[in-house]
Amino acid sequence: MKFLKVFFAFLASVSSFATGQVPDYLIIEKDTLAIQSNPLEGYFKDHPIPEKLITNLSSANWRGYVAYFKFIDGKFVVENIYKEDYKENSNGKTDYFLTSIYKDVFGTNVTFECNYYSGLLICPSGKIVQT
Repeated sequence: MKFLKVFFAFLASVSSFATGQVPDYLIIEKDTLAIQSNPLEGYFKDHPIPEKLITNLSSANWRGYVAYFKFIDGKFVVENIYKEDYKENSNGKTDYFLTSIYKDVFGTNVTFECNYYSGLLICPSGKIVQT
């Protein structure tokens, strides 16, 4: 029993050092909402992102991309997908920016439909009560 108490105390301390992940986003009219799911993960299991396309990974984005979704005519589609890039500026600091990789991933398909996705799209709102 003492082992379990120590083990759970260890888990609690480790989780406090975890980095929150950059979300994907859902665009609804003029609102852009963070979603707590990654709808493209299932697609990428069968259709991997082209090798060497994702060049930078951060502890806040293990998947290497940020996707934006929207509904068009009742269909759930990818609006755009970006990779994270970093560049040192003239002050020696690192600038972060997003570069679209839509054409590299989906080719000329201008409205890639996520018809394979059947999960929830949870968009949390309100103030954070625990960090």
